[in-house]
Amino acid sequence: MPAPLLGTLGWPFQASPFAYSFDEKSSALVPTHPFPSAKDVHDFLRLYCSENGNLVVSPYTSPSHTLDLNTVEIPQQLMAKALTLMASLRPDYALTPYSEAFNWSTVINALDVLVKEQNFTWTRQEFYIIAFRSQLAPTADYLLLGEMDERSHVEATKSGGLLKYWFGEPDAEGHNLATCIWRHHNDTAGGSAGESHKEARRATVRMFSKWIVERKMLVVDDNVAGYRFEEFNG
Repeated sequence: MPAPLLGTLGWPFQASPFAYSFDEKSSALVPTHPFPSAKDVHDFLRLYCSENGNLVVSPYTSPSHTLDLNTVEIPQQLMAKALTLMASLRPDYALTPYSEAFNWSTVINALDVLVKEQNFTWTRQEFYIIAFRSQLAPTADYLLLGEMDERSHVEATKSGGLLKYWFGEPDAEGHNLATCIWRHHNDTAGGSAGESHKEARRATVRMFSKWIVERKMLVVDDNVAGYRFEEFNG
């Protein structure tokens, strides 16, 4: 099962279009406008989606890294679009429970906007998540990690079904989190089969002092009436 390789290089966050304030009590960034309107969503999508239906779904923006929306069904198209609004909520996201690390309410509200706008009948959907929590080794080769990560993302994109890849930057002690969201857990088999992923797995032992891979399901109920995270044991 492929895991995101890095989230280690300190490249820019995929910022949310909504304002945030700092909550001193929780030490978290809290969205001051978590309920996007249709205009909000489409203003943001114009930054991420080309006229031919290629969607930027990661920090990598060249065509070989984008999702061709025509290759996935309508529920996956809508979720991928909603996930362009995904952003971390806390500076300690790498050590925070997954459900609390990101602005999921904003993402799901954006999904609801898109579903209603398209007059689409949304039935219960499950999306497969891999979260790679890591701590960089002092001797890690940042340049090599970046090159392997970029090549691995091209492979995963070509294999199909990758709806989102997000990573942030390491904290002062090298902790970080990278995550992939897939159409289905079966899609990950193709994503891990390439030579770049094999090279990345071999490099993990010498590049990271600690790492853990979490596997989850994001379940979105009928009519986008609710959502939840479940552990994946398949």
